[in-house]
Amino acid sequence: MFVAKKVAIVPQGSWMITHFKDNAKFEHAWVPLPTGPSGTRATMFNGLADSIWVGSKVQPEAWKWVKHLGSVECQSVVASYGVVFPAIKGQAERAIEVQKSKGVDSSAFLTMAKSKTFLAPIADGGSEIDEVMKSALESVLVGRSNATTALKAANAKVNQLAMK
Repeated sequence: MFVAKKVAIVPQGSWMITHFKDNAKFEHAWVPLPTGPSGTRATMFNGLADSIWVGSKVQPEAWKWVKHLGSVECQSVVASYGVVFPAIKGQAERAIEVQKSKGVDSSAFLTMAKSKTFLAPIADGGSEIDEVMKSALESVLVGRSNATTALKAANAKVNQLAMK
């Protein structure tokens, strides 16, 4: 919706930096989330893990690969492409510099990474809840629905799903 100029603002994560750079053919910027009622910024923790399948027939080799992926050597290569933010101290800053050289200021994500984080809520029916909320928010963002009405209705649906 943002790239199609249907909405002026969207909450997105750093995984969308390249997509917006390549597809949003108008001036745009990444900004940190606003300060909340507590007086601080907060963002949901998001992390990835390099995992080895317990049934793998090449576990020793897989373990060597996983150790390499988490190494400073490998993560500095990752940072040099500026596609994702490595979790090794100093490498996220390097990725931001690479992105700046491509015309993208993604430093808002580092601001958020240094803010308070919280774990994703766990609930039965999580995918259904996600769909209800996504549909409600999109209808508000494109002006199809009144925010109060749409979000109250979505809240009621989410509460029903949570009681199943």
